[in-house]
Amino acid sequence: GCRMLHTYMRLPLPPRLWLAAPASVSMSHISMSHSDAELASLTVAALKERLRERGLRVSGRKADLIERLSAPLSSPSPGPPPPLPPPPRAPRRPNSARPLVPIDATPRKAGAVGPGARRLRAASWNVAGLRGLLRREEGRSTLRRLVDEEGVDVLMLQETKLQESHVAEVEAALYEALGGGEAWRAAWACSTARKGYAGVSTLWRRRVGDAACRPLSVDPAHEADREGRALLW
Repeated sequence: GCRMLHTYMRLPLPPRLWLAAPASVSMSHISMSHSDAELASLTVAALKERLRERGLRVSGRKADLIERLSAPLSSPSPGPPPPLPPPPRAPRRPNSARPLVPIDATPRKAGAVGPGARRLRAASWNVAGLRGLLRREEGRSTLRRLVDEEGVDVLMLQETKLQESHVAEVEAALYEALGGGEAWRAAWACSTARKGYAGVSTLWRRRVGDAACRPLSVDPAHEADREGRALLW
């Protein structure tokens, strides 16, 4: 074992010095220790080779390489501690039972109508852009089918997204989709706060009566009054 170590170090030491070395000297310390004189006699290529064996940088001048090799070996720094496990999640609480509001079955059963009275059927639809709906054949046919098959007397549309300048054109197209403006009346509330935003419309059959319908104002100083969200019929 000593002969192999002596050959690796290439140190001109007599064998008796190896026998006299204390047992406490570690093999890594003996194998990696160098004298400055020996290091100075080596070429830069040899110095770099020894630096690579020790896992050290090989850049710099020859004096830097020698200084790097002459420095005592430092024990490897411990790595970062392992991350702590996440704290356990608290168990979910079961949803507390909430009282349900009694709801009639849908569709509700029509009640009796007294003499001289008639039912008023209303429908509500979020059209998400009335101009786009009226441009599509499918949208126009769906609107006509809703009104005819359900016998709708009052039709309330949300999110029409119209500007006031669009109302006349869209109203004419809407009357045409419903079978003619002779049977219908309409009222509009458009957003003046933002273009292409919100907006509602209420349409009712003329046979229902000449009811007045206008935008509902709650607080003229508030932005909600300028968003066209309410009509009073």
